[in-house]
Amino acid sequence: MTNKVMVDTSAWIEYFRRGEGAMVELLRAAIDADAVVCCGVVLTEMLRGAFDAMERAALGRVFDALPYVEATREDWEAAGDLLAQHRGRKIPVLDGLIAQLCLRHDLALLSADKHFDLFKKLRRLPVRTV
Repeated sequence: MTNKVMVDTSAWIEYFRRGEGAMVELLRAAIDADAVVCCGVVLTEMLRGAFDAMERAALGRVFDALPYVEATREDWEAAGDLLAQHRGRKIPVLDGLIAQLCLRHDLALLSADKHFDLFKKLRRLPVRTV
């Protein structure tokens, strides 16, 4: 795996909570290839879901080790444009920002959320189901 990958919260949850399955295998391969990238949205969502201070600290150490992609004002505006193209669909605003960051930085996305499929130019890592 040579391309960089943005890993969405849904994939991290599979990795940390379930520890097995196709999503976890893809994430492990991306980690082994040093291909995982983080953004503020995912970091915040993961820390928010931590059970206690120890788990938050452990998650913080994991995410501190990853390259970080910062959102700019232009990213927020472009995310608004992306979401406007899908008006009427229930796509979370922050997922629009994640999609925009992937597009701007040419990142693939690893996510279990199907609504990311609506963004046609977004490259998704294919998760095979058994």
